[in-house]
Amino acid sequence: MTKNSKPSKLQELTASCTARELTVSWTPPESNGVEFLRFDLIGGPNRSLVRWCQFASALLDHTEDADKLFGYAIKEDAEPDVANCSTSLGELYCEECMYAPVVAPKQSFALSNLLPGQDYYLMARAVGTSGKGEFSHVLGPVRTDSEEPKDVEPMELNEL
Repeated sequence: MTKNSKPSKLQELTASCTARELTVSWTPPESNGVEFLRFDLIGGPNRSLVRWCQFASALLDHTEDADKLFGYAIKEDAEPDVANCSTSLGELYCEECMYAPVVAPKQSFALSNLLPGQDYYLMARAVGTSGKGEFSHVLGPVRTDSEEPKDVEPMELNEL
């Protein structure tokens, strides 16, 4: 009997967006005989930080420390399809990444409350019963659409 290997690297990651929402989709990689449990999605407006997560994860591939490195433990009972740290992604200046465990077989995830006209970078990997696959290449920049300024109400002078 041969031991199952971990999932292959995700090859195809795509994104579509509006002014305040970004939806990322992927095609599952080769399963190598492994059942997919979830897909780990990491993203943010800082390309260097997303690349650092990818690099550090590759270095720590065979340790449990990769889960601790990102500032949270990935729990089996993690709330599915909910992004951690995503509230700050809509700020003008953000130095954070978000992490979202997307339960298989779902193959897309939507981030909302984003900043219009902002660049975002994303990557994903498959997690199976025998381990975690390698993260995909970083997708981006993916720019949210611009948003027209809202009409300004005329100013009324009450006293001088």
